[in-house]
Amino acid sequence: MNQTIVPTDTVPASPPAKPDALQQFTASVLALLKKHGIASVTAEYCGSSDSGQIETVYAVDAQDQFVAIATAAAITLGEGDRTRTFTSLRDLLSDFAWSCVCRHHDGFWYGAGGEGNIHINVATGRVKIDHIERFIGSDSSETEV
Repeated sequence: MNQTIVPTDTVPASPPAKPDALQQFTASVLALLKKHGIASVTAEYCGSSDSGQIETVYAVDAQDQFVAIATAAAITLGEGDRTRTFTSLRDLLSDFAWSCVCRHHDGFWYGAGGEGNIHINVATGRVKIDHIERFIGSDSSETEV
């Protein structure tokens, strides 16, 4: 009778990956939004012809009421050489939205460009990007007569 020997030695599991800067930024933003009673945030972005920007950012509470985020208030996030200060919650959220879209759709502003929305659900901790990439296409053919 043949026996199959299965090794019992296993490769030790790798330590969990250290969170990158965007993951750390996301965690800080979610904690801050929760602290301010914000349930969700939507940021709209658009770009083309080598120019792109966050167009609007708005936040709502659990009752779906708008929350003022443009009020001036110094907000500092990070530690050590990664400390950043923002002049308002709106500026922080705009910067966060820009970081997200550039991570996943960098260069969306080139050529015909792109646009989309970034949705933050504070309760679930999910950040979702709905992105539309615009492009100009062409179709060519050659016919010999």
